[in-house]
This record gives sequence, structure tokens and C-alpha cells, in this order.
Amino acid sequence: MTKVIQLEAISQRITHLFGLEFGAKQYESLERYLLNAANELKKSTSLDAIDEWLCQTEISEEEMKVLANCLTIGETYFFREKVALDLFTKKIIPELIEQRKGTNQFIRIWSAGCSSGEEPYTLAILLKEMIPDIQNWNISILATDINSDALKKAKSGIYTAWSFRETPVDIKKKYFSENGRNFMISPEIKKMVHFSQLNLSNDIYPSLSNHTQGIDVIFCRNVLMYFMPEAAKQVSKRFHMSLNTNGWLITSQVELIDDYFSLFDRMLFGQGIFYRKALNAGHPINHIYNLNPVQDKESESKSTLNEKLHNTTKEPRTPISHQKSQLKRTEPLKVENALVQISFINVSRLFDEAKYAECVEVCLNLLSVRKDDFAVILMLTKAYANLGLLDDARNWAEHLIKNNGSETEILYIYATILMEQKEWEMAEKNLIKILYMKPDHLEAQLYLGNTLKKLGKNQLASKYFQNLINHLETLNADEIVPGFEGMTAETIRQMAEIYRGS
Repeated sequence: MTKVIQLEAISQRITHLFGLEFGAKQYESLERYLLNAANELKKSTSLDAIDEWLCQTEISEEEMKVLANCLTIGETYFFREKVALDLFTKKIIPELIEQRKGTNQFIRIWSAGCSSGEEPYTLAILLKEMIPDIQNWNISILATDINSDALKKAKSGIYTAWSFRETPVDIKKKYFSENGRNFMISPEIKKMVHFSQLNLSNDIYPSLSNHTQGIDVIFCRNVLMYFMPEAAKQVSKRFHMSLNTNGWLITSQVELIDDYFSLFDRMLFGQGIFYRKALNAGHPINHIYNLNPVQDKESESKSTLNEKLHNTTKEPRTPISHQKSQLKRTEPLKVENALVQISFINVSRLFDEAKYAECVEVCLNLLSVRKDDFAVILMLTKAYANLGLLDDARNWAEHLIKNNGSETEILYIYATILMEQKEWEMAEKNLIKILYMKPDHLEAQLYLGNTLKKLGKNQLASKYFQNLINHLETLNADEIVPGFEGMTAETIRQMAEIYRGS
């Protein structure tokens, strides 16, 4: 039996045991992980012996724990992925408080794949900050992981400075105490979280016995991307069963694979997409429900607003002059135009606060004064895209490209719109153009690889994933990479390896 055939059989066994996927291009990493496990268990490290151990015998509970620890590598930190935490603090928890205050005052949260505990402790801190009378509430935060070593660290509540790279200074001072070069979480937060080992692929849930039933919010970020598609779908189905009606499933923004979450509604909040338990299960996901604030005027319905927005977007559809660069970038404004400058500052604030509908209105008003202003139209394009009004966003993006030439920022926004519209061939052309102009555009490399896979060009996709991996390997493993929601170079490299090998 050849080495490749052996590793293929072992990979299939690992998938059966844990749901984890190791493609052919990851066999070298898989072999390294298995050698580590064999060494720890004092077993023979020959591939024949490992093959016999895994594929021909029953595996003990202790062996399963060691394998899980060696096969899964968690990398996380406190207050990770702001867009998800904004949904939690601005939408989910306020709604639950309003619904249950004075009656059934309970909130049940599950951090699935909690790694070393930064995520569930973050959620506990946020709840403590948000609910003044938290002692009168029944708060349950379940945190599970397959990796027993990670859980041991989580239960200790002791962290290095690196775990705090996105943590507000006042929060760190309030809820952590220094312990030499480390930091220890406060007892009041620590006691809010219950840690438990759970295998998402094989263990039983939902179940009263492991507290995975009747959940309001499940956080499962950067976990399912390591699973085989069928295993990921099964986990998603069981998450759906675990959630209360209108419960939320929060994944990472790099795991938005609709095939996995067909039982859920897609919800747009801020600049992120999340999943909510639908009342009618089994319908195809073909719509994004926009939860972003529509207007300060409560009486104006979303449909009226959409009609209003569509009625003001005719200009990009009319013929545009081919004369080079009629658009003017924002220049230092004279005193008489100070109000325009103030208005643009207001536009930026509205966008940052995810008030995209209001941002659109102000942009359109500004364009009546400063027609063809590059910065305003760029902001308008992004606001339309985040509202889910993709046709309008696309029209304005094309307007920018025709009048201002091709710049990487414009082309990147345009490409993401095309991908959302499943215009894969056009997205491919624009992403290639970006990389011609800026070969080290890492987000474009990742998106191009995924786009090529959608087009069935797997060999070419593998090339771009490898280019991304090669670039990431020149960075420090723990270096934060701009444009990737605070992820480190090592995390993105692992993600690219998975995409390349799938």
C-alpha cells in the first residue's frame, strides 16, 4: 500500500471520528499531527502502525482526546470580530431583555468550539456591562470544545498579553488582574461560564443532559470551515434544533456558505451576515433580511424607503461620457464650502454606525452640490451594498470605474458585489485586474481562489491559494493581517490550506 493511499484511508477515518476534512494537499500536515499524537501516546510512529491503530481497532476515550488535541489548533483572542459583537450587544441582547424582563428572566448562550475561552468570557463581560441587575437574571453560558488542552487553559482563566490585542483598556483593567506576565480573569466573570468537552461531529445534541437545548444564541466561529461539507450541514441542522424560536447562529464572516445553513434565514446587520432560526424550516436561502436602521422616523416603512432610494438612482443608468476622469477627488475645501465638508464627516460617521439608509440620503444630497465627487460616490456605493441593494451599488461602482479609471479600491468593491450577485466570470476578471495592479492584495487572492472554484477551475484556484500561502509565510505567524477582521497570518494560512485542499 502506498503512502498516499494510507493517508487517504486515515483521512477518511479522521472525518468519520471528528468530521474534520484533510484534503490530499494537507496530507503532510496530517501526518505530522498523527506523529505527534503517536508520540504522546507512546505508540509506534511508523505510518503502518498508525494506519492499523486508527483504521483497524477501536479507539479509547483517552486516545480520542489526544487525537483531538493534536488535530485541532485554536487561535483566538478577546473581543474578536467586532461586527458579531455589535449584533450581540445592539440587537440580540436588548431584544431578549425587552421580551423577558419581569417574566422569564433567562438568557442561554452556547460558545461551540470555544478553544481557550476568550470568546465565552468576552460574552460574559458584555452581559455584565449591559445588564445592571444581572444578579436577577438566570444567565447560562455554555462553552464547549473537542480539545481538552484548550479547555484546561480556558478553565484556568489565565492569559498572555497577546489575547488582549482588541480589548479596550478599561475593560482589561476592570475584569482582569495581573499575575506576573499573565492576566487572570475575575472570579465573577469566570463563574458565569461552564466549560465542557463536546465533539460536534459525533456527540449527542441537543440534549438536556449536556445543556445544549433551548439556546438563544450559538457562537460557532472559525470551526465549520474545517469540516467536510456533509458534516458541516449535519452540525448546522443540530444547531437549528438546539435553538429556541428566533434564536441566532453566529458564524465567522469567512464561513458564509449558504448550503450549510438552509434551515436559517440570512440577516444583514452592520457589515455582517448572520443566521436566525426560521419559522418555516427547509426553504432555500434566497433573500437577506436587512436589520440595519432604516430611518429615525419610525413611521416610514422599509418598503417605502427602498422605493425612495430606487427613485433616486437613475443617473448611473444613463450614458456616461468616456472622457477621462470627469470625477474630482475631494480637495481641500474653501471656507464657503465648509458645510459640505461637515456633511461628508457626517456621512462617514453614519457609515461607521451602520446607518446606511441615512448615509445614502446624505450622499445623494451632497451629490446635488458636488456632482461627481469621488469620495462621496465611493461611500454611496458601499452604503448601498451594505443595505443589500446590490443593483444600485453595482450601478454606482460602474459609474466610478467608467469615469475614474480602474483603481484597486473601486475594483475590489465592484468584485465583491459581483460575487454576491453570483456573477462569477465578471468577478474573476476584476479580481485578476486587481492582482495585476497590486500583486500583494491578499483579500483579492483569497476571493479569486474561491471564485475560480465556483467556476470549476480548481487547478487555477489552487495556484492562487498557494500564492496567498506563500505570501503569508513571509509574515510573522501572529501578525494581524489588514482586511481580515483581526485574523493572524497563521489563521488565514490554515484557512487557505483548507480551501486549496477541498
